[in-house]
Parts: sequence; C-alpha cells; structure tokens
Amino acid sequence: MKRWDVGSSNNPVPIAEGIHSLKFRYGVDSTNDGNPDGGYFDVQNISSDTTQKPNWNQVINVQVILTASPEKAKATDSEKLHYYQTTILLENPAGRK
Repeated sequence: MKRWDVGSSNNPVPIAEGIHSLKFRYGVDSTNDGNPDGGYFDVQNISSDTTQKPNWNQVINVQVILTASPEKAKATDSEKLHYYQTTILLENPAGRK
C-alpha cells in the first residue's frame, strides 16, 4: 500500500507491506426499510444528485475488502493471498429520518 503526498514529487511512499488492494463498496437502501436491498456499489456508481438512484442519501453501510499476502509470499502467488471483509453500519446516514 502506498500514498502520495500532495504538492511533492510523484513518487509514492510505501505505508504498509503486503497489501494488494483496499476496496470500499457502499450498501444502498432503495426501499427506505433500513436494509441494503438496493445492492452494493463502487464510489463512481453513486450519484451526489438526490433525484438519481443510487445516491449518497441511500447509503446505509460500507463494505471494506482488504487483500493481503503473507510476508514471504511473492506478488505473483495469488493462491497465497488473504481476503478480509467486514461491513460497517453507518449509525447516522445522511437524509435518514
């Protein structure tokens, strides 16, 4: 996993070894019943326009998916990758009554 500093050179700085990916998917409540029945979406598929669906006011939870490898595994050893996933409930989502 790497980060880029704003205003510095375009060289990424490593912050964690062995992390292959970190993804966020957003659970959408399309029927206003508190369940993510609208499915899970990547950030680019959620609209900031509340008249469009899915939109940020409908997001009720976030799935976090982390893919990592053990210290001694090579980057090409996909069978040795570990997948971790959790879902975080948003206690006070925007637009909820």
